[in-house]
Amino acid sequence: SRLNVSLAGGTISGDVTISGDLTVTGDGDFSYSEVLTGDMRINLTGSAGATNSPLFLETSVASTVNTFNSIRFLMGHSGGSSTDAGYLGFLAEGTWSGTGSTRDSSFIIRPVLNGSDFEAMRINSSGNVGIGNTPVSHTNAISTSQTLSVGEAQDSSDKLASIQIIGRESSASNQFGALEFVNTRSDAGVVATIAGFRGDDSYADGRLDFQTANGGTLSTKMSIDDAG
Repeated sequence: SRLNVSLAGGTISGDVTISGDLTVTGDGDFSYSEVLTGDMRINLTGSAGATNSPLFLETSVASTVNTFNSIRFLMGHSGGSSTDAGYLGFLAEGTWSGTGSTRDSSFIIRPVLNGSDFEAMRINSSGNVGIGNTPVSHTNAISTSQTLSVGEAQDSSDKLASIQIIGRESSASNQFGALEFVNTRSDAGVVATIAGFRGDDSYADGRLDFQTANGGTLSTKMSIDDAG
C-alpha cells in the first residue's frame, strides 16, 4: 500500500495511520515540501537477533569523497527562526561505485560552537576514533588496529590534551584506576598495567605502579610514590 498526498499549502489535522510505504520529498535549505509538527513515532515489529531498520535516510546522488549524508538538528532561539544545533551523519571516504570494496564511510559528529558547526568526533572505516582530531592510522603487524586520538584538529594555537582515569578510593594504598594492556591472542589477557593507587598518608597522595606479566601473572616492576 502507498499513500500519495498532494497539498498546496494545505494541512492534515488529526491522527494519520499509514500502513505500507511513505515517501517524503523535500528541497533546499530551510525550505521543505513536507513539515511534520509535533511528535512522530515509527513502529516496527522487527525480528529478534537481527538488524532492524525502521527508518531509511537516502540521497541518490553518486557519492564521491567527502560526500556527507546527515541528520540535521535545529533549535529555536529568542532572536527568530530555528538555527543549526548540530549534525550526525556518514561521510564517504572515497568515490563509491557498484564494487563493495570502494564503499567505505566514516561516522561524524558535528556540534555547533559560536554559531558554526565543526567536526568534533569521527570513527573511520578502520575503527579508528578521533576526538577533536583526525583519526590516527596505526601501522604494525596487527591486521586491524583501533586508535583513539585526543587533541585539537587543524589549529595552529597551543593546546593541552589529556585523558583522565577517574576513580574513588578511601583506604590507604588501594588501587583506584589503571591503564591496562590486553593481548587477545590465545586469550592472554592483561599483560601490562600502569596503575594508580591512593597514597599512605592522605586522599591527596598518590602512587603509580608499573606492572608486567610473566606467564600470565602480573607483578610490579617499578613504583613511583608521593615522594618521587
